[in-house]
Amino acid sequence: ASAKAAALLASHEHQDAQELFQLLSECVREESARVSREGARDRGFGRALPAAEAEADALAAPSPFDGLTATRRACVRCGYTAAIRHFAFDSVQLALESAGGGWGGTNLPALLHAYTALEVLHDCPCRRCALRATARRLTEEAARLADGAEEPPSPTASRMRRLKAVRKMEARVLRALEAGRIEEEELEGAWDGREGGEALKGVRIERVVGGVCTRQSMLGRPPAILALHINRSVHTGLRVAKNGARVAFPELLDLAPYTTSGVLNLEPTTALSGSGSVGNAGALVGADAPVSKIGDGDECLYRLAAVVCHYGQHSFGHYICYRRTPVPVASASAYAPAPPTREGSGGTGKGWLRISDARVDRCGVEAVLAEGSAAFMLYYERVPPPPPPPVYTGKLGGEADSAETIRP
Repeated sequence: ASAKAAALLASHEHQDAQELFQLLSECVREESARVSREGARDRGFGRALPAAEAEADALAAPSPFDGLTATRRACVRCGYTAAIRHFAFDSVQLALESAGGGWGGTNLPALLHAYTALEVLHDCPCRRCALRATARRLTEEAARLADGAEEPPSPTASRMRRLKAVRKMEARVLRALEAGRIEEEELEGAWDGREGGEALKGVRIERVVGGVCTRQSMLGRPPAILALHINRSVHTGLRVAKNGARVAFPELLDLAPYTTSGVLNLEPTTALSGSGSVGNAGALVGADAPVSKIGDGDECLYRLAAVVCHYGQHSFGHYICYRRTPVPVASASAYAPAPPTREGSGGTGKGWLRISDARVDRCGVEAVLAEGSAAFMLYYERVPPPPPPPVYTGKLGGEADSAETIRP
């Protein structure tokens, strides 16, 4: 990554802010792993263990940008849902055209709704449909071989061996369907050494075409810092242009409608999680929302921390950055943003910094939220829920106190 970073930073060409973020994120992750491995070398004989280096990588400090997406793919024909898979990410790319706004205006909740929407896939292969088709083919082939064995002249030895092999393969496929072992990784060595066979090795699986599947991705584990990349590139033939549509974004964002809850739905035509059925309403929280609502209910609140804007066209232009003015550690709240003050409230022109090359100016949140047409990357910080109220476990005026009082 160091050579790639040197080549990117040494170039005088126009660079992409999202590519720079990915590069820096990768460098920080690799540096964290190296620091963890270096610390593992001081553990005496522990460094001689085969898994010592792998354990050191696993203990590396996680990046605040790292999160997990949960993806479900299900067949509409048979209702089978493949194993829900989780994929790591450090930023979320939102396609501007996916929200249906085209060159018109849209908002951030609409982009997130399009990102987590249920997608219909045509000509999508289904593993269970393929196993069912394979079982039907083997059943028909076994029936033909059995009918031929009953007719004179006597069947040949090769025909009888083939009939026996087909029936064994049919039984293995049927057992896989009955046991629910559909995926290839589930079948690998499933019955090795038991009931005469190892999974479906040697069985030619039918390929079923024309199926319709649904796919949906939601945020399974939201990161501490949510990095959102608004993809403004528009490809028209051989030309690439920049979509300058306005994207309204809030200061406080409730991410709960786009994250998975404790219960995951396996029905192909329903949302992956109950929270996914929630529309755009309620996702946009105004800057004047009461702080007391932070952490209430099932909310997953994030507060805007920085915005990267791009002025110009697709192949040239200028980047600037807005960031919230850092709060001194001594006065920073550990659980929620401080109540709006005169310095940080709208219309004051304070509370934020506008950074353009070497020039840094003070500004207010109203100037940041007005950059909808130039917003390129948005950074939101997770708002931790407040601590639960203290629970008194002692007894006041109870039987123990009364007994202690009257005891001589």
